Amino acid sequence: MNIGERLKAVRGKTTQKDFAKSLGVALNTLGKYERGERTPNVNIALEVVRQCGVNLHWLLSGEGCMREGEIEQVELGSAPASLEAELSKERELTRELMAENRQLWKENGELKVKIGELNVQNVKLEGELDTAQTMAKEYYERLQARAAPEEDTPHEATRDCA
Repeated sequence: MNIGERLKAVRGKTTQKDFAKSLGVALNTLGKYERGERTPNVNIALEVVRQCGVNLHWLLSGEGCMREGEIEQVELGSAPASLEAELSKERELTRELMAENRQLWKENGELKVKIGELNVQNVKLEGELDTAQTMAKEYYERLQARAAPEEDTPHEATRDCA
């Protein structure tokens, strides 16, 4: 878009006659500006900026926003297609990660059940070990009692003496 086309965009629905009068130029001069046959001088450009509130940089170069504070519209071209493809890949990856996460949670639950079962077995074995240790201790004490002579029972040597 050249400066003439930008002037037409700024003028909008205002007639050339009214717009030329507000800028202080002749009607045929504004027509030449808009057709690209002449370029407005700096004073005319500044008057357009002052009256219409357009961005001077945009008016002169066509870059940036037409008015201050507007968000510049960027021509995307093929960007939406590549963004859609990238978004599709990201969504697929997310689905895969979610499926893997569900599997890990399932395995985690199964492992917790197994740990619980092993803890129960451990408690039972510890109980059996305690029982076996108690039985072994009692058995050992009985063996020791049989092997040691009792003080209250007279020995053969003392029986003969009496």
